[in-house]
Amino acid sequence: MQVTEIPVADIEEPWNIQRRVDTTTVEWMEFKATIPKVGLLHPVGVNKRGGETRLIWGNRRRTAY
Repeated sequence: MQVTEIPVADIEEPWNIQRRVDTTTVEWMEFKATIPKVGLLHPVGVNKRGGETRLIWGNRRRTAY
């Protein structure tokens, strides 16, 4: 596995979203508020293929960031 910094705007949604992110809950707001304070503790996973960068895991983190 290779760790590379990629701009969030360059990461496209997954091909198949298994679970939508509910951005209206208190839990979500608290999670989103912690990112500027502590950063992302776990990276998101992407697949680069044919000029596309698609999210594999970490949709909640990508959406919050």
